[in-house]
Amino acid sequence: MRNVAEPGESLALKIIALDGKPMMSVVVKVRRLGGGSWRKIPAKHIARAVYSAPLPAAKDDFEYHVTAKTASGIELHWPASAPRLNQTVVAVSLR
Repeated sequence: MRNVAEPGESLALKIIALDGKPMMSVVVKVRRLGGGSWRKIPAKHIARAVYSAPLPAAKDDFEYHVTAKTASGIELHWPASAPRLNQTVVAVSLR
């Protein structure tokens, strides 16, 4: 997973969510780094256990995590420390 984005760049997540049956839902939760309310982005099922979700254009640094709900109702999280510690993306000009 990338942790740097150009200002205004939108990143596309490719999510692989494995279980014996298809997931009931896969959602990415995004917010400004360090606080604020979470914005939910439903992931789109692509094929088998593959999902995709677009992250919003990077205006500021932000954090996100993925939650997948199995057919038996169990919630899986990525990263494993989420929602306490999340994946971060820093918006910085690379030119």
